[in-house]
Formats: sequence, C-alpha cells, structure tokens
Amino acid sequence: MPSATFSAIFQLHIFAPLLLLLIKLKHVGFAILALLAGVGCFLSQVPRLFMDFRIMPYEVDRMESTPEMSHSFIHYLGSTEQNISTFIVGLVWGYVIRCKPDALNKVGKNGVLCLWVGFCILPQIASAWGETFKATKGGFNEKSFLVWFLSGRVLWALGYGWIVYACSTNRGWIIQRFFNYQHIQPLAKLAFGIYLSHIIIIGTRLLAIKETYVMTHSGIVSNSQLKN
Repeated sequence: MPSATFSAIFQLHIFAPLLLLLIKLKHVGFAILALLAGVGCFLSQVPRLFMDFRIMPYEVDRMESTPEMSHSFIHYLGSTEQNISTFIVGLVWGYVIRCKPDALNKVGKNGVLCLWVGFCILPQIASAWGETFKATKGGFNEKSFLVWFLSGRVLWALGYGWIVYACSTNRGWIIQRFFNYQHIQPLAKLAFGIYLSHIIIIGTRLLAIKETYVMTHSGIVSNSQLKN
C-alpha cells in the first residue's frame, strides 16, 4: 500500500513541470488546469461507474471477500488517477505561495475574513457529507455518494491549501500565531509525523485482515475488527 501511494505521487511529479508551464498562459493556463482537475475527478470514478468496483471503506458491507476489500483499498487510496485532481490543486497553491505572496495585500480585512470562512468551511462540508455514507448510517443515495467522492478531496485540498497560503503571507492572524507558538512545536511535529505514517499503519492492518467486517465508528478508532 505505501509503495503504491508513493509510486503514484512520483508519477505525478514527473509531469509537474509541464503543468506549471501552463500557468504562464495565465487565464487560458488556469482554465486548462481546471479542466485537467475535472478530468482527474472523473477518472477517479471510472472503476466505480463502469466496472461496479466498490469503494473501500464506505461500501465495505457490500463486499464479499477480503481480497476485494484489499484491492479496493489499494486502488482508491493509492492509484495515480485518484490523486490527479488534488495534485493539480496543490501545484496551483504552491505557485501562488511562491510567486504571488503579496496577492492578499489587495484584499481588505473583510475580504480576507470572508476568504478564511469560505475556504475553511470546505473541508468541514466534505467531512460532514462523508459521514452520512458510513456503514453505520445504513443505505445511502448512490448519486449523492458519487458526487461526494468526486468533489470531497478537492474541497479538502482547497481548504487546507488556503490555510498554508494565508499563514505564509502574514494574513494568518491568530491561527498563524498559534502555529508559531514555541511550546506547540513539539506537538505539531508529533502530529505531522503521525499524519505521514498513518497510511502505512492503516494499509498494513487492512491488508492483514482475514474476514470481512462492517465499519463502525468505534472500530475505526480501536481497529478491533481488523484481526490478524
């Protein structure tokens, strides 16, 4: 699982210079990048739409075997097409951070506040929306689920990309001061280390399961259903 994820990211990085060249085309370039991000969203759903390949873990209760669960987990978290849209969003945020650090100087305080509220609410929408599809909630609307799967990651990328950008331009206000607080640094490094390693731990556990299970909130926390 980890090697699949790193391979996908490496493949996308090969094309990063070509994608960044599009930004020099200004509005046309950004339009092309937006189109490519949209294509990436569509490609992420191709296995589900045309091959009925269930999505792990949200449809785990509909899967019939552990190989199906493992294959779905690896594909939907580690394959290249699953990362295209968020990779492009990240490249654009990186460009803005690197080349447009003073862009927010043209926006007043009220405008920046609106941007903070607007961007920060996007990940919350994606998370709350995703919660409605957990197996503990029962059946769900198929179209709503596919739309969420198509757009949820992009909402996260937009929201957290904004936080990084705003804090890099001294428009992060209290959030920036909080992250720069000396006594919070050890906890911040620990949290980031957990974030970097969590996919390895989850992947190892999921690939070791011996039987199918129904996902519950307590099981997500305790991992009690994942039996070796």
